[in-house]
Amino acid sequence: MSLKPWKKVSDELIKKNPWWEYRLMKFDVGGTQVNYHCVYETPGVMVIPVRDDGKILMVKQLRVLLGRESLEFVAGGSENADSNLEAASGELAEEGGLRAENLIFIGFFDASPGRSNKQVEVFTASQLSETTAEGDEAHEIDPFWFAPDEIDEMIKSGELRDAWSITAWSIAKPRVLAIIDAQRLKG
Repeated sequence: MSLKPWKKVSDELIKKNPWWEYRLMKFDVGGTQVNYHCVYETPGVMVIPVRDDGKILMVKQLRVLLGRESLEFVAGGSENADSNLEAASGELAEEGGLRAENLIFIGFFDASPGRSNKQVEVFTASQLSETTAEGDEAHEIDPFWFAPDEIDEMIKSGELRDAWSITAWSIAKPRVLAIIDAQRLKG
């Protein structure tokens, strides 16, 4: 069975800010007009920093729309960067206070394909050193370090609920474990 083609009839910008555009698109789907409300966003990045001792950085921050704190990997948008690699490096410095000798692209995912075009690139970061970066003063972040099995357990227990972080972990976990194994052999 083949899906009906969607022919775009119109595309109207409703609202725009530095991070996203809210749009109303109209499509013809087999003779029926369909209104499609969506968000166009800049690409995102998520970074999984791995310390030499095998611990992985996660940050806790208040997510106002949820009314609670959320445990997540370092993440952000690329609207102020020339590349996603540069954005990942910047977010690592801003949220984690870290610089990585090895910042490696691992994969990507579609953040919310039913409402947004946002793609998120996932990076691992290793050979870390401390650094400073200008951050948003209203954006409070608490760092925590976990072993891989602790992250798995937090996902199972529901303590780790952030969809980006869970998705990024499923993409990057084999690479993270390889980094940890390589560090053990060196150490």
